[in-house]
Amino acid sequence: MYNISLHINQFNKMYVWIIIAVTSTFLLASCDNSVSSFGSDEQTLSGSQDDIQSTLTTSSANSEESTDNIYLTDVFHFLEPVSSSNEVMGEPDKSLLDLLTVTVCIEGDNCTSPDELNSGSSGREQLRLDNDGVYMATWQPSGNQNRRGSQPSEFRIMVDIAGLVIADHSVDIKNRGQMNRAWPVRFLIENDAKIRVRALTERGYSSTEIAEVLLAEFGLDAFKAAELLANDLAPFNANQIAEALKSVYEQSADETAHILKRVQFNVYETTEALHQIFEIGEGLISVALDYAGFTVYEITSALDQTLDLSEDAIAAALKLLILPQIRSSVRSIKF
Repeated sequence: MYNISLHINQFNKMYVWIIIAVTSTFLLASCDNSVSSFGSDEQTLSGSQDDIQSTLTTSSANSEESTDNIYLTDVFHFLEPVSSSNEVMGEPDKSLLDLLTVTVCIEGDNCTSPDELNSGSSGREQLRLDNDGVYMATWQPSGNQNRRGSQPSEFRIMVDIAGLVIADHSVDIKNRGQMNRAWPVRFLIENDAKIRVRALTERGYSSTEIAEVLLAEFGLDAFKAAELLANDLAPFNANQIAEALKSVYEQSADETAHILKRVQFNVYETTEALHQIFEIGEGLISVALDYAGFTVYEITSALDQTLDLSEDAIAAALKLLILPQIRSSVRSIKF
């Protein structure tokens, strides 16, 4: 009898817990006229519950990346005369020519007057691609740089792909004669998933199309693909990534919710994605959010603010989270 009473008390406490969570959420919402809303592509989140709203970050898990727009990686190789290397290089990416920009500047000038070389430049400064996958252009220091009163000590070469800096290299200048010569800038870029995402996104590919490339060409799993899509300079939103996870990686609603949370989408964005892409009801959405690791308080708030559910509907949805615990509790009762 003691065990039976104990488990009945536990059941009552769990039921009261649900009611308190639902009621407190509505009281907080009524005190704040600003609630979260979602647009079709870009979502702006607002509200009084800052403690449960985490914004999407664009920092990647890749240790080679230092800031959002810098990705200094070992798949990039400067070649002679800028640099020499005996490294074994992988398959070159020959698809990037129209998106690359080479920026060259004198370090002593604090790079205030840089020269930019790309595929649209004229003459020898035009960026080109040879049959071996080597990109090349020729930089000629300007007259002002040649006549500079003080001897410059080095010049700096940066390469970016549609705004993402993938190389930053300084070249020591031993004498003024080196500033009177043309400098061939040659480099090779190996196939790389992050660089490919940047290129395909800039060209207008959808999240699903990019995910297909990441799976077929790079063999990336669902989480890594979602992480790259979420952390690009022009990041995809939760709905777009959920669509890619569902159609390309055949992820379930539960699995998708878990991945979205891992790549730093908040409970409101994840709820909207589950609702729009998987077209499931609030009960299954609650279960998926719980599987992803969101708290009951967060789930309650999302059901209220994102799906605009009534208190009764939210309570009914939350029961799906607690019933398995009740069944397990009842099975353990010893008569």
